[in-house]
Amino acid sequence: PLSADEAMLIVDRWYSATIEELKSSGLNEEVAGFEKWSLNPLLVRPVVRLEDRYLMPCPRWVIDRFTPTGLYFIGWDAWGSRFTDALGDMFEAYVGSQLRLLDHARVHGEIVYGPNGEKTVDYFVVTSEAVILVEAKSARPVYATRLGQPESDQDIGKKVGKAVKQINNTAQLLRDRHPAVAHINPSGLPVVGVVVTLEAFHLLNTFVHKLLDDAEMPTVISSSHELEGFISAVYDRAEVGSRFLAAVNQPEPSPPSLHAAASGLPVRPNPLLDQAWERFTNRSVLLRLGRPLFRIELPQVEVGRE
Repeated sequence: PLSADEAMLIVDRWYSATIEELKSSGLNEEVAGFEKWSLNPLLVRPVVRLEDRYLMPCPRWVIDRFTPTGLYFIGWDAWGSRFTDALGDMFEAYVGSQLRLLDHARVHGEIVYGPNGEKTVDYFVVTSEAVILVEAKSARPVYATRLGQPESDQDIGKKVGKAVKQINNTAQLLRDRHPAVAHINPSGLPVVGVVVTLEAFHLLNTFVHKLLDDAEMPTVISSSHELEGFISAVYDRAEVGSRFLAAVNQPEPSPPSLHAAASGLPVRPNPLLDQAWERFTNRSVLLRLGRPLFRIELPQVEVGRE
């Protein structure tokens, strides 16, 4: 329900740039020695704004700009840490929703303890074979990480390393039988850790990065995408606990991996994502919103039929 002028203002604000602006942005972001892998400014501004028209060298990148990944960076530009903090809360809740799909596990949320309101990990997944400590981090690898530069280590330690420490602290509470968590593991089951990140941090589970050396119990670092696939494979299986144990105890030289732990199981949709897609694509739901999410007008074609 926008006028043409309003829509074009949005295009200019978030999607387009002049040739000179793109050139300047590309040069500013170029990393010496990594020119081939440096940021292409068209990924950020995929529409070239000329005097009398717009040019889209790669239409797919226009679409990418309003996928969840593209909108993440628009949200960051618009609201900064207010946006990422709110997204972190939502991501934590989402990981909990995925874990609660497990039929053969009890899921407990974060526990506040101590005089200063200290907190445990985000979730305890209790199965008949093990207790899994899960910490969610809405973290994305920074530019240096994507380029494989040493400067990325500090950022990874700050984001993912903090999650590993939180798992260590909670595991110590369980070992000490702290009253706040005494009900979680009364029978002394094996305890393992899972760190779930919003986006994949490739190779963190391998010898390339020594982050897991700081983990005081077997731990795996997983992206949300990998967790979704693992849950879809095991959500109704009685041996889910042993699958988590297998994920963190892969035989050498294989690194810890949720994906590997689900090897051999049928590939099937994730129930939560399946339901979300059904809601999103259900025309009757869209019509009940009161205001359309978007409008597509084509001559003599009824939207929803074609």
